[in-house]
Amino acid sequence: MNINNEMLNNYLDGDLNFNEVDEVKKALGSSSELKKEFDDLNRAHNILSKQKVCQTKNDFTNLVMQKISKKSKSENEQKIFLITILSILCIITVGIIGFILYQIVSTMPSTIDSTNTISSLSKNLNNFFSDLFSKNRLTLLGSILSFVMLISAYFLFELQKHSRKNLMI
Repeated sequence: MNINNEMLNNYLDGDLNFNEVDEVKKALGSSSELKKEFDDLNRAHNILSKQKVCQTKNDFTNLVMQKISKKSKSENEQKIFLITILSILCIITVGIIGFILYQIVSTMPSTIDSTNTISSLSKNLNNFFSDLFSKNRLTLLGSILSFVMLISAYFLFELQKHSRKNLMI
């Protein structure tokens, strides 16, 4: 029979039947390498048997699972918050593009004269962008965007603070 570490561990634990015990004893007597391996396992077995077993609370598993659940919930809330902010910014962008297209279409003459149409369209578009990004309006747009970013940062900070507070409980 082939004697391996599992069988030697079972021998140390007293889990072998009478025939297997005899085989292990014979193998240990005939092989110095196996005897050395057994001595190493026996030392490890003795050291481990002297160690105290740590006791945990009865509800330890439940507490760990609750903290994991809270952490994943807070991560999901952060993702939802960021997706919401990005969605709002996308809607604003689409609205601006729609407004620009509306302005372009509304300034087009009803008769289609290609040279006059292109010329007037480019003038109107140039005037529209000049007005939109004039110094006063650009300052206003920048202020609005900065305000939106500050509000978003505040709510994200509050959400993270609330999430950390829940994890500590």
